[in-house]
Amino acid sequence: MTVADVADYRWLVGEEAAEVLTAHADVADPLALVARLRKTLPAARAALVAEQIGLRRRAGAKFPDAAQMFFTSVGLEQATDFVTARYKAQRFPIGGRYVDLCCGIGGDLVAIGERGETVGYDRDPVTALFAETNARVAATLGAAIYPTSVVAESASTAHVAAAAAWHIDPDRRPQGRRTTQLELHEPSLEAMEQMLAANGNAAIKLAPGSAPPEAWQTRAECEWISRAGECKQ
Repeated sequence: MTVADVADYRWLVGEEAAEVLTAHADVADPLALVARLRKTLPAARAALVAEQIGLRRRAGAKFPDAAQMFFTSVGLEQATDFVTARYKAQRFPIGGRYVDLCCGIGGDLVAIGERGETVGYDRDPVTALFAETNARVAATLGAAIYPTSVVAESASTAHVAAAAAWHIDPDRRPQGRRTTQLELHEPSLEAMEQMLAANGNAAIKLAPGSAPPEAWQTRAECEWISRAGECKQ
């Protein structure tokens, strides 16, 4: 099996791949799609295009601009949808400087980027590339995006003290299995406590079944957010 490398992913978000993605977007059969793509593309790039077309089709329920965005399978599953992200972002005053930690493919990043200059962090370089590309796509499609960039590093390397506010969506499955225990999240509960000590103006996204520490509940507002009849976060 041919494995894609960083150069292949950078190609995927470029102009040449955009033409390929558009030309084959209506092919629903994944096997037929790969066979068609293999006539003109190396195996790794054909697989990336086919995967992206499938992910974009699934993402339509979450993002109105999904046909121009970029996703990973895990990133799409974990991403905050368009409506919820913008609802949350309204809490960030216009014109501030913000940090979005564990930004994934950029659902919250793009929404916060409409409120002020934003820097995202994600430790996976491909996910970070997609998040920054999705912010650029949003700006191209007319969204009023402030300067937005993404650093391919762990959230623990971010300096939140200088930000007007910060947002984090900690990894709930660092060992491969999803958990609602904050002690098992990445960054850990201890690391998030240190961030809060540096800057308490924060929004922490958790699963609906999580139990925030008592100290958080006494000093912060807890809000359960539902969409389409399902509690999401």
